[in-house]
Amino acid sequence: MIEMDNTSWIMLGTVGLLSILLVTTAITLPLRTLRQGFGPWGIFLSTLSLPLTVLVLSSLLYGLVVAFPAAFGSFPLEHSLLEAWYLFWAILLLFNLSEGIGRLYYAYLRKEVQPGHNTLFFLGRVVVVGASLLVLMRFAMDLSTSQLLTSTAVVATVLGIALREVLGNFLAGLSVHLVGTVQPSQWIAVGDKEGEVIQRNWRETRIRSTGGHIYIIPNSTIASSVINHMTWDSPLRRHILDFPVDPHVSPAVVCQALREAALSVPAVDRSFKGPDAMLLSCKEHALVYRLRFWSQTFPDRTAIEGAVQERAWYQLHRHGITPGSITKIKIPSIPPILTGHAPPKSAESAYDLLLQSGFVQRFLVGNDGQWLIDEAALRTFATLLRRHVYGPGEVLCRLGDTGDLCYILLRGNLYGRTELSALKGEIGDFRVEVGDWVGEITVFSGLPRTATLFVKGGDVEILEVTAQAFHYLLSCHQAIARLFFQRLAERSTQMLEELRCLDNSYPLVN
Repeated sequence: MIEMDNTSWIMLGTVGLLSILLVTTAITLPLRTLRQGFGPWGIFLSTLSLPLTVLVLSSLLYGLVVAFPAAFGSFPLEHSLLEAWYLFWAILLLFNLSEGIGRLYYAYLRKEVQPGHNTLFFLGRVVVVGASLLVLMRFAMDLSTSQLLTSTAVVATVLGIALREVLGNFLAGLSVHLVGTVQPSQWIAVGDKEGEVIQRNWRETRIRSTGGHIYIIPNSTIASSVINHMTWDSPLRRHILDFPVDPHVSPAVVCQALREAALSVPAVDRSFKGPDAMLLSCKEHALVYRLRFWSQTFPDRTAIEGAVQERAWYQLHRHGITPGSITKIKIPSIPPILTGHAPPKSAESAYDLLLQSGFVQRFLVGNDGQWLIDEAALRTFATLLRRHVYGPGEVLCRLGDTGDLCYILLRGNLYGRTELSALKGEIGDFRVEVGDWVGEITVFSGLPRTATLFVKGGDVEILEVTAQAFHYLLSCHQAIARLFFQRLAERSTQMLEELRCLDNSYPLVN
């Protein structure tokens, strides 16, 4: 039999223990899949599997050596080595147990999982393993560790100086991950850089701007900068726009026009808080008004604020207000009393527009081709009309609303949409022809509007007909009133036909 000294037996025992570690690692490797399949519980069980299995196998082998000494011959039991082995794996088991409890606490009690915890637990495991080895070498195995500690400190100092920028970004990234400063898909602004967080790691954070540019920001910059979160924890954000207006204009008129302009933009949010307008300051030649509104897509604020300012321009001009640094106000002419006096020059332009649009030929001509109204009455009717311009996307009236206004189209693309079915039996939007009169049935009958009218593809110019102007026109000739009674009957029949097409069981009333 080969005789071996004590050092050889210690080396042989060490090799045996390391073999136990290798076999145990191979046995417990399939348990790593529990991390993906069972969430925090899977991570908890998989982290406990390795130290627990090592302790169990080591105890079984130690029990076999003690129970059957004849089978192992003169194999000496090095109790200091066994104690160090058991102590090391016991410490690692306790650390993994505390790690698993921490994961379960964050997952089930606090209902959150911070991505930086994996890195933190890994660093903690490295520190625990290193400290345990040093303690065991010094006290359990009676080995000197002073030279190892000295050389380790020197190497750590050199690496710290050489990699101070990398280590700074790593530690900053660790803190950013732990506290959840930025998360993927969030929209943030760091200094003058703004974009959506698309990727982050231990060194850097990458964001993508609205223009598609990718900015790579070191984590040290993220940790030391003031970060503007635009989507967390709610996408609602407030916009502010200022408008200088002539001081002679009533503040109530300006504020109402600005609120209507903001409400006409679909991207402006109405669920949280409606738009509000106020007088901000008084300048020497103008009053400055502030419009505040909310949206849920603040990263697209340039387009949203541009749309609101565009609508504000149209709204203010329809109220006779020209916004600008020093603005002017247009004083509209006051309609004269309904007499036979000659109307002012502004009414003549409306009179000419009525003739040029084809409105008179379509609605005020009898079967014999003669006008149903004389020229003086038509000019008086023209003085009661108001000429307005609407911008792209603006809505003149909505389905189901009531009102005392109707419109004569002069130019532009004006479309309508009904929920029952489109006019002429076609599904979709219908187009209003130049010179057509829309919305008059609501003014004539008091019924809700049957369609939504909106501008599409450029400006639209219309003549706005008030209830006063409409009733005056009906009083000019009985044939005009009969014409609108006929149009009302045709529209009612058309609505019933549309309902019957949508529901075959709906009876058609003759």
